[in-house]
Amino acid sequence: MIRTPLDFLRRSKAWKDYVEQALLLLSSRHGKLRRALAKSILRHRALRRDNERLRTELAWLEQEMLPLRRRFAATKRLQARHFHQEAILPIMKEIGQIAALGETYEILAARREAQLVILFASPNDEQRDELAGEQPDGLLQPILDASISEVALIVPEPDGGHGTHRSDALLGAIRRMPLEAVAWLSERYPQQQRAAPNNIDYFATLSSLVADIDRLDFRAIQAAKTASIALPAPLPFDEPQMLPKLRFAEPRRRSALLLHNNYYHFNCLSAGLRERGWDAVTVSLESPDSAQQQFFHGQDVSLFDSDPAAMVRKTRDFFRTVPERFGALHFCGQGYPTFFSELVENNENPRIVPWDLVELRRHGITIGYMPSGCLDGGLQSSIREQTDGLCRRCVWELRPDVCNDARSLAWNRKLALLCDWVGLECDHATPERVGHKTVYGPVVTTLDPNLWRPDLDIPDDMRVERGPGEILIYHAVGNYASRRSGERDIKGTGAIKAAVEALRAEGLPVRLIFAHDLPSTRVRFLQVQADIVVDQLNYGRYGANAREALMLGKATICRLRPDQAAPLPPLRPIVDVPMVDADELSITDKLRALVLGPDRRASLGAQARAFALAWHGQDACAERYERVIDRIRAGLPLDSPDLYPA
Repeated sequence: MIRTPLDFLRRSKAWKDYVEQALLLLSSRHGKLRRALAKSILRHRALRRDNERLRTELAWLEQEMLPLRRRFAATKRLQARHFHQEAILPIMKEIGQIAALGETYEILAARREAQLVILFASPNDEQRDELAGEQPDGLLQPILDASISEVALIVPEPDGGHGTHRSDALLGAIRRMPLEAVAWLSERYPQQQRAAPNNIDYFATLSSLVADIDRLDFRAIQAAKTASIALPAPLPFDEPQMLPKLRFAEPRRRSALLLHNNYYHFNCLSAGLRERGWDAVTVSLESPDSAQQQFFHGQDVSLFDSDPAAMVRKTRDFFRTVPERFGALHFCGQGYPTFFSELVENNENPRIVPWDLVELRRHGITIGYMPSGCLDGGLQSSIREQTDGLCRRCVWELRPDVCNDARSLAWNRKLALLCDWVGLECDHATPERVGHKTVYGPVVTTLDPNLWRPDLDIPDDMRVERGPGEILIYHAVGNYASRRSGERDIKGTGAIKAAVEALRAEGLPVRLIFAHDLPSTRVRFLQVQADIVVDQLNYGRYGANAREALMLGKATICRLRPDQAAPLPPLRPIVDVPMVDADELSITDKLRALVLGPDRRASLGAQARAFALAWHGQDACAERYERVIDRIRAGLPLDSPDLYPA
């Protein structure tokens, strides 16, 4: 295409027009910006003038306020002095421990439910920086609306502890003089507190909480303020209106709360206690869909809710009733010293304080614990030494995330601080498990003799067909897949299977009934049909399977190691139990002797039932539990020969 000079002229004119329009637009925008800038400058000057005027007015107002502030402060001082003279001096005459603090006493206040808890403290208290109270001004509204119906005073005792007193006189004074009361609280509130240390020793903190338990409210408030890593979210103290009330005369009630599912032991113990006139309740947090439900027999109260917030509310509602109703608590579950799932923790470096259990100690509730297995408070190194290398047969030896000395020791130390007693229930007493708080024999591992009776009616779907003269040998393992790997076979299941096959090869009419992961409520229908029950061949102590077999009157084989850490003697129930002692090397011979000895089986079965009734029967264990609680309350040694069958 050929362009002519006329085409270039047209294009040049078009570019000229475009540039002129663009420059005109830019000039217009520039003008607008200049006008806007000029307005902004004027506005800024006006704002500066207004600011200077306001500063001047504020300074004048501050000068005007100074006399009012002085008068207000003087009024508050007069109100505080008046309240001290009218309300506190009479109380000082009544309670000498307050008078002993002199005129320099300090005050912290906290609420729980409808109570106002007032702590009298010395400014020289070495633990002062570990305590805090609610801001006094925040207490005026609950005083005015009469939501405070009781006043509790916490005062130092001569022995170094603290006592709790109810004061209706102070409650009346607070209601008559609410402004004066708040002024008094404000004046006496500690004004200067040092910052919390960055590195806090968990066990020193927990020990201090337990030792200073009467001031627990104020330690919880301080923990919430400092957000210490050792004391996070002091549930349930974060909602003081939901806390149980303090009581001033604690009855020694015959009542027990059994916390967390524990096979059927807590169910049977609670039934036995109720027969003795106790109020006994089982409580669980377990989800109905949990895989562990197959091992449980239900509970009286479930606090579970699929909505975590709803579960916390439900737990708070229940927890506030516990101190008023129950005098004893027994729980199980490593890392579960709590009603609140948010406070569950099981590791070698604990950070979470189970505030709810410490709160129950504050109310004088007797707290006990039942371990489940050697790693539950026992050190792997101790078990290995005491049992000549038992850990080599256990899969958990190679799983430090499950079993290691540091974790077990941390849990052991936590139990020692939280619990009044720990019942080993015949488990291995290693050196770290030996102490004045330990009960070594069976107390909680109880069975209902009617539920486990030799003449059980067997459901059709559980009936085992047997040939003429056939001998049935029963063995069971819970969580079988996770508890056995290669040569690591703590129950000795492989040796038991091999022994049965060897006897069959010899022509003996034997058959193994091997149950695993069967609901616990159904297991007894298989056990009762067996002629012989084999529990385990390595651990050295009999477990739930053996206890059930004993109660059903079955001849039972089990590895028995009665030795305990010094200075304890061999454990009597392990010595006396009418079982056949066998290990993986001797199981074939011991099993053969029982298969060929019907009279021996019958004799062992009769002895087994009698032993189970005496040592693990529901009534016997309920009486034993009652006696343990009585011994704790009386300050007597817990484990005593007279606890057990003669």
